[in-house]
Amino acid sequence: MKLNLLLTFGLMACSLSSMAGEPVTFIKGDKTIFRGDNSFLVEMDLSTTSIDALDTEEGFVQYNKGKAKDPEKWENGWKTDKASFLTRYVETMSRELKKTSLKVSSDDPDSKYKMILKPDKIHTGTPVRYSSVEMKISVVDMATQEEVAILHVADVRGVEWGMMTPTVGMTVSMAMMNSAHVLDKFIKKTLAGK
Repeated sequence: MKLNLLLTFGLMACSLSSMAGEPVTFIKGDKTIFRGDNSFLVEMDLSTTSIDALDTEEGFVQYNKGKAKDPEKWENGWKTDKASFLTRYVETMSRELKKTSLKVSSDDPDSKYKMILKPDKIHTGTPVRYSSVEMKISVVDMATQEEVAILHVADVRGVEWGMMTPTVGMTVSMAMMNSAHVLDKFIKKTLAGK
């Protein structure tokens, strides 16, 4: 409960931060997928993600395990944190879009579309640098497996690492929530015909 309150408060505070340029670029496809009562199964793919300037998630994990006092504990903590990235993203989208007829989930295989989140870069944050995430989003029609849209969400800030931050993943979860918030704003503009 305390974690949810902390993350929600951080989301509200960080959503006020300014970004250069357009936060979401619709690269290709048809924006009408965000209209009507469409449903989206959301998945996350970190296979091509650079984390803290390391080329892969595997490199990031090996580097940090090598520095940790208890490597196994660190790795298990990272796995737990990583699972929360998708959960926080979907929770934020669901909350923001609840007044629309769109549905998002991470566990409904009967969804019309699959939205695959592919972070390009993740920065976990430090006491003097905000966490952040930049990602490409691919939307696939579940019936035909055809890619129907590609979007790019610009680098979105999360929070700085602090004394009250128990894990690295918590700072990344905040960046993921803020990224979902930015996408939600784009979808709402699309629904409004803007």
